[in-house]
Amino acid sequence: MDHGSRRGAGGGPARPAGRCDRQAAALAWPTTELKVVADFCHQLLRGNHHVSDGTYRAAVDCFGVPATVQLAATVGYFVMQGVLLNAFEIAPEGEPSELVL
Repeated sequence: MDHGSRRGAGGGPARPAGRCDRQAAALAWPTTELKVVADFCHQLLRGNHHVSDGTYRAAVDCFGVPATVQLAATVGYFVMQGVLLNAFEIAPEGEPSELVL
């Protein structure tokens, strides 16, 4: 997969007018942004930990390259925190029934 030519540096509009709204209506999600983030995160966290070209393109079309990079970095940060907590067997405080995500 050649990420350089399709995902390279550069901007473009952060969100092309109307495109995300049309996608949201077609997919029956509350917002396209929610669907794009959910798909991106799900693919990044499952299987081979890669995001398909189509999912990446949808994220860039809705949010732009910098925000898509920030989304991936945020997912990575939370994964890192989970690994550290698991490594040292740190449990959350409080009753499990009281814990809210």
